[in-house]
Amino acid sequence: MSIVNLYRETGSATIDQLEEAEYMELLDLKTVVDDDIGHIAAQLSQARADRLTNGEYADPQWYHRATTAKRIKGQLSQRIQNEIRRRKMDRPTPPAKGGGLKALLRAIDLVLDPEQKRLVIAKWKEMGSS
Repeated sequence: MSIVNLYRETGSATIDQLEEAEYMELLDLKTVVDDDIGHIAAQLSQARADRLTNGEYADPQWYHRATTAKRIKGQLSQRIQNEIRRRKMDRPTPPAKGGGLKALLRAIDLVLDPEQKRLVIAKWKEMGSS
């Protein structure tokens, strides 16, 4: 069962479930959780507007449950974001576009001694690159 379906059934996700989920599932889950937060925020805003315009107060228990749910879902959203960030940091970063040759030359400078560098450059020129 995907983590998104699990979240929809239970309304929560554990740290272990986040760590086990695929990267794309995390992105989907983040979207769903953030949508839920937006819906709750809209309901709370409507309740505040009703109080200001009509003097109608929302049910205090409902208001407490809604604000608590928004806070808890916000914490879950942050945990998801942290897991996404952790995975991005674990991935090797590809060289910047056009930076591949620079990165290669830098690696050659760091690893090879001067004679080996000369042989690599000579071979490169021999292969037709200039």
